[in-house]
Amino acid sequence: MITSGTLTFLFTDIEQSSRLWDESPEPMRQALTTHNEILIGAIGDHGGTIVKDRGDGFLAVFASAPDACEAALLAQRGLAGAAWDEAIGPLRVRMALHSGTAEARDGDYFGPEVNRAARLEAAAHGGQMLISEATRALAQEGLPDGVTFRDLGFHSLRGLTRPERIYQLIAPDLPADFPPLRTVGGARSSFPTFPTSFVGRTDEVARIASQLLDADTRALTLLGPGGVGKTRLAVETANQLAPEFLGGTAFADLVRVADPEGIPLAVAQAIGAHPEGSAPVLDIVVSEISDPTLLVLDNWEHLKEGSPVIAELIGRCPDLTLLVTSRTPLHIRGEIIHQLEPLGVTSENGATPAAVDLFIDRAAEHGVEIAVDGPDGEAVRSICRRLDGLPLAIELAAAGVRLLSPTELDRRLGESLALVGSGAVDLPERQRTIQSTIDWSVETLTPDQRTLFNRLSVFPAWATLTQVEQVAAVGLEGDALELMSALVDNSLVTVSSNLPGGTRFGQLTVLREYAANGLEEAGDTDPTRSRMIDYYLAAAPLFAAAMDRDESPMWDAETDHPNLAAAMRWSLAAGRATEMANASYTIWPYWFNGDRAAEAATWAEEADQVASSPELDWLGGFFAFQKGDFETAADRFHRAMTGFIEAGDISGMNMTRTFAATLGEDPGENEAMLQEALTYFEEEGRTIAHYVAGIFIGVNIAMTGDQERALELRLSNLAESDRLEYPMLTGWSDWNVAVSMLSFQRWDEAAAHSRLTLKIMVERNYHEGIASAAFLIAVVDANQGRGERAAMIIGACNAIFDRIGIAVWFEAAAYVAEVVASLRDQFGDAEFDRLETEGRALGVDELVELIESG
Repeated sequence: MITSGTLTFLFTDIEQSSRLWDESPEPMRQALTTHNEILIGAIGDHGGTIVKDRGDGFLAVFASAPDACEAALLAQRGLAGAAWDEAIGPLRVRMALHSGTAEARDGDYFGPEVNRAARLEAAAHGGQMLISEATRALAQEGLPDGVTFRDLGFHSLRGLTRPERIYQLIAPDLPADFPPLRTVGGARSSFPTFPTSFVGRTDEVARIASQLLDADTRALTLLGPGGVGKTRLAVETANQLAPEFLGGTAFADLVRVADPEGIPLAVAQAIGAHPEGSAPVLDIVVSEISDPTLLVLDNWEHLKEGSPVIAELIGRCPDLTLLVTSRTPLHIRGEIIHQLEPLGVTSENGATPAAVDLFIDRAAEHGVEIAVDGPDGEAVRSICRRLDGLPLAIELAAAGVRLLSPTELDRRLGESLALVGSGAVDLPERQRTIQSTIDWSVETLTPDQRTLFNRLSVFPAWATLTQVEQVAAVGLEGDALELMSALVDNSLVTVSSNLPGGTRFGQLTVLREYAANGLEEAGDTDPTRSRMIDYYLAAAPLFAAAMDRDESPMWDAETDHPNLAAAMRWSLAAGRATEMANASYTIWPYWFNGDRAAEAATWAEEADQVASSPELDWLGGFFAFQKGDFETAADRFHRAMTGFIEAGDISGMNMTRTFAATLGEDPGENEAMLQEALTYFEEEGRTIAHYVAGIFIGVNIAMTGDQERALELRLSNLAESDRLEYPMLTGWSDWNVAVSMLSFQRWDEAAAHSRLTLKIMVERNYHEGIASAAFLIAVVDANQGRGERAAMIIGACNAIFDRIGIAVWFEAAAYVAEVVASLRDQFGDAEFDRLETEGRALGVDELVELIESG
């Protein structure tokens, strides 16, 4: 043992040895034997003495600095030329040399120079040989030919106050290029690198970075479903923050840590600590963190039971800040949750949505350039909406443009998301496909949690807790809310408290399709759908009663509409179309909104093929009425009346009279039918039906040519709807008054009432109502010399009615037809068609802006 003079210490360590031992213990055992033979031989051949076998590395001492450098070179060459098992590949060993004096005692060396050498080794990467300034000065003149030192500059080593000028030993036959040193203010462990650009979350990086720099922040968890981009965001944030943390930044991938007992070792490896002896690993970790350090813990979700370890770690390390990526929270005190949402799929302030930017960027990497505007750009927007803006799904889908155009890809994704293929082979296995990503998320669920997850797939839209209890949680052990909480904690279900109807729960599209497959495999699809049908059959009369009292349930139901539509579709296959027709008839005011009518009308046509009832006939007449097919409407109402009479259904008879009366040829008989229905609905307290009967009486009177009486009645209806404090009824009452005002050419009053209607309809995003009001405003514009604007408004309204699939109310249609003929005379067909086409290109918001500009 060398006991005097200036010594040169060589520290070595196998990079990622803990992972290699965990993944391939037997090949690693054989590899370690080869490693030891190479290093022991190289050290001995150059006069060195092995002081300590550190398990996966050595501490050796040399009397000569050049000999120490040559030993390191020989060892690296031996490692590079050795044969290694394919399971682990070549071992990469980091080495560091530092020269100075030390106290020799009990077969070991002690003192600050030994510590400095150890800190220098912790800054190296596998295959790299670092040299201190002291060793360089001693070895400079004795290096072999071709071997040089590369000056890496001054660096602060962890736990040491004096910066060290560090060099790298360079030989022409050994690797020379490595990542930045893992020194203070830099990376203490290797961070993942990404070959693709970072898209869409720049502002989010800034917000998270700001939170992490807050002195009160100890643990911040990026929470979100698989594939949402948690790891990428964490790495980008940590890279940005590296200069702010004197103790450096570190990255621990926990995906291969099997249980909580392995957490301390993973953390130790990340920060460059070297557990040895009998000391608890966590104690060694704590001793290594003496300056502000940011540690990224990636893929935490499967280690939920290890939260006490993390709580202890940050409790004992006041200089440690954690940035965690997980699908589940840590559930420790002081944890800050940052819920990571998918990328935006809608434009804000005219900017391209982030999800679209990502798709276009990744498509370009596959050699396909896509223009944001035009058919391909619109197809990309549709794809991103289908995929809910989930970054992994978008990246995988973007690879499809090598074979299919965006339009073709969009169409096929509309049929099945299975077309979203696999990613690059160098991605982690769990991220190569959507399937494997979700597999990783669900494997820790209990059987009941998994069943609930699968059953939730029957809800294409957000579901209330009541719906979950009555449709998805039936027969499961435990409280539905507790089961849902587990799914939320695992980022398999999203919660929203900002939607109508209270707190609602939803699944991303890719999760829902995965869950639907699981439901089918379990043979549970039909029973769950049947309970969904039961729910809406029971809810229909309650919903109808609620709408009769207040309009808000009608608009709140917009959130639930896709769920109702799904239950209606399933009732056809389940042989329950008659039951669903009765329920749909009960909530007819909901379908009176033309924005919703087309889908329900299609369902009614399909139901006609498998079922028959007066209610279904009534619905057939009702939807034909909305489409302007009055011949079919009259026939179906006649059949419905016959059925209701046979059943003795007085309510059904009066509902049929209300609509059929507008189609009869005898005005006197029509009015008598409407008066009978009006009286019945008043006695029954049926607000909406009573209102509609009154409105139709006004229509019938106007059709006789008695416009004075029609206006008088319509003003009375307006006053009544105001009294009821039912704004939507008030809006339509104003519209009917405006129609009567047109008959008297009282343009300003017609415009005023139309604008009142427009305001109410805009507030409700009710497109049929908006276009109906706008049509009347166009009639006024045309008659007051604003022909160009009138033509554009007419075009925009035509586009809306074409899209929603219903007809313009015949009174308004007659006035519009007169105006169109007049404008064609004024401008000529070509110019009118140009203006009308320009109007058709306007969105609803742009139409409203056009009207409000004049």
